[in-house]
Amino acid sequence: MGLRRALREGVIVVNALLVVGGALALLLFAYLLFALLFPERLS
Repeated sequence: MGLRRALREGVIVVNALLVVGGALALLLFAYLLFALLFPERLS
């Protein structure tokens, strides 16, 4: 069981999750901003 390799793979997984989470947060923020600016289009 290579501890160093496991740590490296864990860091890669955490980085991927952060990137995906950040992208989802940006999409959600953009959608909320759009809903606040143009509420009549989302009827």
